[in-house]
Amino acid sequence: MAENAERTLQDMIPEMKGMEKIGLFTVEETRKIMKKRREFEYKLRRKTKEKKDFMSYIEYEKSVLDLVKLRRNKSKCVGLRKEIDVCIVRRIHKLYELACSRFPGSLEVWREHIDFCQKRKERAAVEMIFSHLMRLHSHNEDLWVLWAKHEMHDNLSPANARQLLQRALRSNPESKKLYKELFCMELQYADKLRKRQEVLNVAELQAQSTILKGELSLVVYKNAVEKFANDVEFCLSFVDLCLPFDFTPWIVDYIYKDVEERFEGDEVATAAVAKRPLPATSASDVGSKVLATAMNEICENFENALRKLPTERMWELYLNSCVEMAKIAKSSKLANWACDQFLKVFLRAVEDEKVTENMVLSWADVLLKTGQVRLGLDIIPLLTNKFKRSLNIWIWQLKLQMLCNVDANVVLSTFQDTLKNFDKKKEYLSLWKIVTDWCIVSCPDKIADLLEEGTNCGQRAARVFVKESYLDWACHHFDIKSVRKLFKRLSVAPVSLNLFYKYINFELSQFHPKIEKVRFAYESAILEFGSSDIDIWMKYLDMEMRHPLGDPAAVRILYNKAKRTLREPLVDAFIEQSVRYNMATISS
Repeated sequence: MAENAERTLQDMIPEMKGMEKIGLFTVEETRKIMKKRREFEYKLRRKTKEKKDFMSYIEYEKSVLDLVKLRRNKSKCVGLRKEIDVCIVRRIHKLYELACSRFPGSLEVWREHIDFCQKRKERAAVEMIFSHLMRLHSHNEDLWVLWAKHEMHDNLSPANARQLLQRALRSNPESKKLYKELFCMELQYADKLRKRQEVLNVAELQAQSTILKGELSLVVYKNAVEKFANDVEFCLSFVDLCLPFDFTPWIVDYIYKDVEERFEGDEVATAAVAKRPLPATSASDVGSKVLATAMNEICENFENALRKLPTERMWELYLNSCVEMAKIAKSSKLANWACDQFLKVFLRAVEDEKVTENMVLSWADVLLKTGQVRLGLDIIPLLTNKFKRSLNIWIWQLKLQMLCNVDANVVLSTFQDTLKNFDKKKEYLSLWKIVTDWCIVSCPDKIADLLEEGTNCGQRAARVFVKESYLDWACHHFDIKSVRKLFKRLSVAPVSLNLFYKYINFELSQFHPKIEKVRFAYESAILEFGSSDIDIWMKYLDMEMRHPLGDPAAVRILYNKAKRTLREPLVDAFIEQSVRYNMATISS
């Protein structure tokens, strides 16, 4: 091992002497470089080799190469490039090759090697690396795309790029991404030829009218949709790929017509055709009048679609389009029109009993954004009755009542109805948070009864939250005796550390704190969390050591108790923290 490393280092001596000879580095600097290289060479010859050692060595050699270039530019020295620069580059390539052969599954190493070659414009090396890489990872579609883009943009060879993507599809026939990349590449190729024709007025390009029109991309589309005949979203995704090019309207027409015929009676396909004016008119150079006309046309298309397909999904897609139109509106007037249209369509969907949960949540968002929350008060009870098991809709009913300043008894009654339906739901906690925050601000005279009820609620997380809120509220409204009595009642499981910390801080903030009450709280917390939490022990020790009423003599007892109580993996961490707080002496 040592002999091979030293032999490699001996081969570097001419390179180092050359650096010294032309003044790129001093003798001391070359010694440091050799010392660093020796460390790396010995690491690479360990029995257990690690990828990070290869990558660190490569990064170091890259930094040396950059420094050589920098000093050459500064000193205007151009001599011995073959003996210095080329040697370093070869070494980097060799290290990358060793790393790739040692860790063939690490795509990060392969890609870094490719990037290095591309920056140096070593195209032949890139080809060789890709050919080796794809033998190992022929089912990685991203790598095929990367190779094809290299051929298309760096080597300027659309034919090679096309062949690569076709090879990729033979290896990955189920890849939607490869079909879209091939489609997009054909459009880019056609676009380049058209621009070349415009600039140079090359007559022979007229013979390539098929390519110029983008018909090759249409062939790719046809093959793709035959392969994925039942995927309407995939078929429509080709439309977005056409939009950056000005010669593709006929292709877009073909795709929409094909989708309409292929997926007749499908809600998504029908909605896409109905929304067709939207993408073309959302550009920044489109005027408000044109956009308003397009929005009216979209609504008419959806109205016609609803006559053929009056399904819940169709209503939902109509409403989603209204939201989308409101987002792209160029003026507040158009945005308000789209929101009003949404509300009208939603009411009709409610009347036809074609409402989904997502539609209700979108409707609530529109009410909030437009400031028309009162419009929802009459409708939301019908919706909660329809979606009795949807907690989100029940929460929106509560929010609407709170925003409209409905009588507190009504809100609390709705809250009670919600609790009956969702006694053990995970989202139960969010419900209690909303109502508790509202009650503290809007009806403080009822908060005590509400929190008292919450201490016995069905879900553990909600009970913990209510207990913390109850104690926090009591600290601001009750006297010390009442708070102590309440804490004693609340400190029964389930509890959180935060509950104990709130009470301890409250006790210590008194003008004449009772330290025995504080100790009782710490001991209670330790019973619950002492085996799994280091922080509670550190706070307890800190209080005994630093507080004027603390007992430093008890610190040693607490320290030893903590080591016995904590789980074994936490003991070392506890001792380390104790040392950090200058407590190491208590163990002696």
